[in-house]
Amino acid sequence: MLPSALIDTFEQALREVGYSLWDSTLMPVGWLRVPANSQAWVGYHSFLLLVYIDVNEQESWKLEASMGARWLGDLIDLWWHEGRLMDGYLVIALSERPASTEAWSHVREFELKTHICRRHVVWPNEGDWSKATDEVTVAKLPEASNLLRDFSTPNLPHSARFILKMFEEHGGIMKSVLDSVEELIDSGSFPGEE
Repeated sequence: MLPSALIDTFEQALREVGYSLWDSTLMPVGWLRVPANSQAWVGYHSFLLLVYIDVNEQESWKLEASMGARWLGDLIDLWWHEGRLMDGYLVIALSERPASTEAWSHVREFELKTHICRRHVVWPNEGDWSKATDEVTVAKLPEASNLLRDFSTPNLPHSARFILKMFEEHGGIMKSVLDSVEELIDSGSFPGEE
């Protein structure tokens, strides 16, 4: 079970950067349930999944970490099909600091595998979770209120606007879009170019 002090630490840090607790009833993919021993948050640009694991259960921690990564991967993929690009952060909260060389090896191996999402491993300092977010990059972003201002659309060259238009028209059919872009690049011209 997730320690309440751990959830409180993450909740406070993530709220300050614009995240809110995951509420599957408000999302377009409401059937996707958060894995056991986990808590999820959603922000404007990414998801964060916190998974609590007993450090002494080394056999199950790879499995639980893998399940967390799979959940984030499925969620990111579903949102991508809804037309929204999202990033993912998987934080494994170990019950205590790893003591053995083998445990440290698992931690290092886990953090280096980032093909689905960014990964962090945290643990309490003598039972205190208050510093657990210090090493989690997304929890240390500037306050969300400082980021929310009126952004204008950049003035893109014709070729970039054309590619974006193709992506909008073809939706999630990236292969055909990329093939068409390669053909256009090879030909050296884009339709409607002045």
